[in-house]
Amino acid sequence: ADTPFSRIASRFFAPQSTTATSGDQNLHKWRNNTFKLIPRCVNAPFVVKRAVGEVPTLLGNKLAQGYYGTDDYFEVDVNISSSRIAQYTVGLALNYASVVICDLAFVLQGASPAELPEVLVGCMRIEHIVIKDSTPIDVRGSGTESSNNGKGDVLATALA
Repeated sequence: ADTPFSRIASRFFAPQSTTATSGDQNLHKWRNNTFKLIPRCVNAPFVVKRAVGEVPTLLGNKLAQGYYGTDDYFEVDVNISSSRIAQYTVGLALNYASVVICDLAFVLQGASPAELPEVLVGCMRIEHIVIKDSTPIDVRGSGTESSNNGKGDVLATALA
C-alpha cells in the first residue's frame, strides 16, 4: 500500500549499508535525520529521569550511527561513546540500573505533510538490569566500526 509510512520505510530500510565514512552519504544523512528515539523513564531516581528526559530526539544528530541492511535484515548501530553527554547519561543510568524501568520508542520522522502521520516502528522496555550479571564480549574484528580508531579494546556487554 502507498502510505506515508511505507514511503519513508521503503527508503529507510533499503538493503544498503551506510556509515559516516562509507556508502551513500545522502542516504546516510537522511537516515540520521529520520530515526527518532522517544525515551521515557517509568521508574528511576529523579537524577536519572532528569538526565534521560522525555524529549523525542533524532539520534543521528547527536550520536554516530551506522545502518546495515540486506533484503532480510536491517540494523541500526548507535555509538553511545561518540558523545560525552550520552556517555554520562548512560553511565548515570547504569549506576541505578537495578531500579530503573525505561521505555524506548522508535519512530521514522516525517519531514513533509505527505510523510505524516508518523508511525511507531518499535519499542522496548529496559527494566531492572543487573550489571554484574553481564558478560563482556570482544567485538574486535567482527566487522563493526569502532569510534576509538583502533586504540584500545572494543567491548560490548551482553546481558543474560
